[in-house]
This record gives sequence, structure tokens and C-alpha cells, in this order.
Amino acid sequence: MHLFSAIALAISLHSSVSSGIQNKPVVSTADFKVAGLAFMAGAWEGKFQNAVIAETWMSPKAGCLLGMMREDMDGKTLVREFEVIEEGPSGITMTFDHFNADMSAIPNRKLARKLVSLKDGEAVFEYSNGEDIQKLTYRKVGTDTLLAIIEQTRASKSNKIEISMKRKS
Repeated sequence: MHLFSAIALAISLHSSVSSGIQNKPVVSTADFKVAGLAFMAGAWEGKFQNAVIAETWMSPKAGCLLGMMREDMDGKTLVREFEVIEEGPSGITMTFDHFNADMSAIPNRKLARKLVSLKDGEAVFEYSNGEDIQKLTYRKVGTDTLLAIIEQTRASKSNKIEISMKRKS
């Protein structure tokens, strides 16, 4: 019986080494730290269709990162968004709300997204209510570009928006 166990272990180890699989510890999303989002800090600007999108993120501090977004078109502000990313007992959550130009809240646009992945220069936040799934990815590209990728599935239809923003400061 011991011989069989040793052979099985040797085969398993050989297969793992041969295929390049490494046993890495699983990182829990509760282990993520807001400091890992420092790559987002700064003022960014890009275009989506005919609109100018401007986002500003403060540097992370005390487990919190604050941000804001403005969408302008034809010299007028259409939408404002305010974001809070903070650490909690179950991980990091991004909570945000949208407002019209007159600062009235846009109904049903306050959402919370959970940070589900954090790698060097890339953060993925996800929201799901069981029917709708929305994923927001921030990816740093080089030193002066921040890519925002919004993926949404609603009623089995998928939509993907990519906004490339250049550093303004």
C-alpha cells in the first residue's frame, strides 16, 4: 500500500512539474488592500463616443480611495459620479452614485461592486444581482494611460465598453 502511495505521489509531482503547474497559496479577496490600487491615483481624461470622460482618484490612505468622474459633451456636464473604495471585513468594495448636472441623484444608479481580482496594475470589480452582471476593470497601460473596461450582461445580452484615458496630472 505504501509503494502504491509513493508511486501515485511521484506521478502527481512529475505531472505538476512537467506541466508547469505550481502550487500557489490561494489569495482571499479579504486579503486585498486598497494600497494595491495606487496605480489609479491621478487625473485621467479620455473620450467615449462624443463625450469627454474625466476621472480623478486620490492616493489611497487609511484603507480608503476616493474618486470622481465627470462626463461632458458639447461644453456641458451630463453626469457626475462619486466613488468610494474601501476595505471591509469581507474585502474591498467600490460604492458609487451618479448625479445629473444639477446634482440631483439619477434613480437606481447607486451601486456597490466587490473587488474580485487585484494584480499589478489591474483591478477587477464586479456587481451582480442574480440577473444583471457588471464588471469594471481598471488597467494601467504604460506610465500615462488608464484603461477602464465595463462589461455588462443583462437578459443574456453582453455589452463591452473600453475607455482609454490619458494622465492629466
